[in-house]
Amino acid sequence: MTLYELTNEWKALYEQAEDMECSQEAWEDTLEMIEGDIEEKAEGYGKIIKMLEAECKAARDEEIRIAENRRVLEKKVESMKKALMNGMTAIELKKLQTPLFKINIRTTSSVEIPSDYPLETLPFDCVRTKLEADKTAIKAKLEAGEEIDGIQMVKKDSITIK
Repeated sequence: MTLYELTNEWKALYEQAEDMECSQEAWEDTLEMIEGDIEEKAEGYGKIIKMLEAECKAARDEEIRIAENRRVLEKKVESMKKALMNGMTAIELKKLQTPLFKINIRTTSSVEIPSDYPLETLPFDCVRTKLEADKTAIKAKLEAGEEIDGIQMVKKDSITIK
């Protein structure tokens, strides 16, 4: 029987008790049996949840490992491109054609902004601003009794499995 079915059976049993459709002893025996089944199901759920959480952690760890591997490969690519460009530049070769590839050195332009550059000194039309809600600040204001139109504090239940 599923947890859903057990829950419905437990609710029906309580409704029967309210309507006095069965004896007290029969009701208690049935309730004890259902609660035992629910505990068994809940334990099974707990085991599966713990297993899935472990799989999530393993997947997260694998993502980190793969990302690091990608970064290493990207550095190798950049290093090889620099070496090829340095070699071609040293012999003043702008284009190279092989049976497999066409290799060109091209001039591009990009804007470099030092990390310590004071962005507030840039002209207004040269700055992007990302507008997003600061939920931590909003929560603090709501908890302090302030009201913000259209926003409310919502309480949610969650399950902890230890």
